[in-house]
Amino acid sequence: MKLKNASRSLIQTGDDMKEIKLTKIERTTLLYLESCAVDKCGRVESRRMNEDDYEAITNMKTLGLIEAFQRMPFSEVERFSKMASVNVGLPTHYVILSVAGFAMAARCRYDRAMAHKPSSTVEAKK
Repeated sequence: MKLKNASRSLIQTGDDMKEIKLTKIERTTLLYLESCAVDKCGRVESRRMNEDDYEAITNMKTLGLIEAFQRMPFSEVERFSKMASVNVGLPTHYVILSVAGFAMAARCRYDRAMAHKPSSTVEAKK
């Protein structure tokens, strides 16, 4: 599987347009954080991440794709611990993506979808 354009994209950051190149780890981490930002109100489960992901987050903060990635206050973690189960983990961090971060995540999702599309055209049933 080749993701031809997912590793680079022109992104508006402030008043400037700049080309941003992401590694595979940065792309997958960004897509996980984007889904947390959208589906979980920014709450992130650290058990789903490893050391490489945290390094990728540091790099993406420098690029301006992530506005904030911080540990949740203990009182919030404690509140969620009462609801956590085997299938629903305990959020320990929260993330806020920038507009450029959401744009890059959208580009990565598009490129991933195009890499997985069927080779032949499938007609819709009428």
